[in-house]
Amino acid sequence: MGSRYFLDTSYVAKRSHREAAVALLESLANDPLITICAFIVMNDMGIHEALTADDHFRQAGFRALLLE
Repeated sequence: MGSRYFLDTSYVAKRSHREAAVALLESLANDPLITICAFIVMNDMGIHEALTADDHFRQAGFRALLLE
């Protein structure tokens, strides 16, 4: 029986970096650029959960599994 959790690495394309930079500048967000890139990549991949205790993920609409 397979697990519903997996670990994957992804190349972050220039488009995602640009999109994250624009989002950061437009919102003056408190999130680091790498975190915003993670949100964009996760949205692109249809991922809704993250193994993290970083509340920024929850604030962005993801499940932060280590905060549950």
